[in-house]
Amino acid sequence: MGFREEIIKRVEKATDLPPLPGVFLKLDKIMADNNSSATDIASVMRDDVALTARVLRVANSAAFGGTIKITSVSQAVARFGFRQLADLVKSMSLLGLFKGGGSVDIKQFWLHSLCVASTSELAPRYLGRMAQNSESLFTAGLLHDVGILVMELFTGDLYRSVVTMSVDTNQPLLQTEKKLMQIDHAEVGGLVLAKWGIPEVIADAAARHHTPFKPSEGALPLSDAIQFANLICNDNGIANGTGTVLAKITEAEWSEFSFQTANLPSLKEEIQKVVVRCSSMLAAS
Repeated sequence: MGFREEIIKRVEKATDLPPLPGVFLKLDKIMADNNSSATDIASVMRDDVALTARVLRVANSAAFGGTIKITSVSQAVARFGFRQLADLVKSMSLLGLFKGGGSVDIKQFWLHSLCVASTSELAPRYLGRMAQNSESLFTAGLLHDVGILVMELFTGDLYRSVVTMSVDTNQPLLQTEKKLMQIDHAEVGGLVLAKWGIPEVIADAAARHHTPFKPSEGALPLSDAIQFANLICNDNGIANGTGTVLAKITEAEWSEFSFQTANLPSLKEEIQKVVVRCSSMLAAS
């Protein structure tokens, strides 16, 4: 059995795949229900004192502003809003899911993932298009690179060799993964998210976030928004923790995304704020 078949089989069996936190799954269902409210978020958090404490620590950090100290979930909703608080809680519940095995700087990995999640929500405005599945932008961005952690978990020393080779040869990680393992982290991520029961459109965005961009009309597909956010974060040096070469956005890609480069200074300024907020979330975790 080759590496590709072995990884796919292990994902399907899921015996050594960590489960998604219950809080994450419950919040996903709450956010999909138009009748849900802040009370529902509070009920999910009630039994997890440690998670609640971390969320409140973030809410009271300088990065998120506010001069009045927040001491309850209901106060946090007032400051963040319903959806942003749910995204924050989901993020905080995930940050300890993988410990990292030496080939990935786990703190940098999650900083990149958090930044891509936040930047994906900026994509529709900067690309001048409404986004399909806009309610899933943050979650898709947060989980887009999870295949990296799963490949490292499943193959250990082999994946460290993949990362080392990618760094030494200055080749993109995806290219080296395919060369040595016949599968890449984008495909693995899509398989893992599907196994976890994450909506298909989010799993598809993970699987296709390195697929060459093809201009389209109408609403912005979720996978395109994630790909744009990933490239923007890479372009601003917000790496995924592997130390491998970062893809740079070409002039042709700017044009294909219909991005007005005159807006680049404004976007970079927003990205800097995103990094500060996401760093605060990591510090609280």
